[in-house]
Amino acid sequence: MSILIAPPPPAVASPEANCSQVLTSAMSERDLSGQLARLINGYQVSQAIHVAATLGIPDLLGEGPRSSGALATATQTHPTALYRLLRALASVGILHEHDNRQFVLAPWAISFDRTYLLRRMHGLSLLAGRTIGTPGVICLVA
Repeated sequence: MSILIAPPPPAVASPEANCSQVLTSAMSERDLSGQLARLINGYQVSQAIHVAATLGIPDLLGEGPRSSGALATATQTHPTALYRLLRALASVGILHEHDNRQFVLAPWAISFDRTYLLRRMHGLSLLAGRTIGTPGVICLVA
């Protein structure tokens, strides 16, 4: 009786290595670090959406463009803090800012408060962004 020992299989690059090579060849280092930063900071976007939904910003903007000052008055929040929140939402395409700090919902978000699907997303944004004590809301309240 003889025992045959098969030679080890040839070395094959792992799928992770192949993926890494494809990504680095297709994207610059700046693109990769920007993408990584967006992933790391993703929770901030969900928090901003949560605060906006809690304050009823989509409902207020569903009526048409409004200034950050008018929105601060309507939501009883600190004007400068609310302006920063609105700018953050504009930076990710949820809102658009016009002259004189006027904000409107992005075209895809216009029905945020009006349709069944987006009503469900509104609830999800409230749940996903909720933390104990909701510090984002506390900081904005005047």
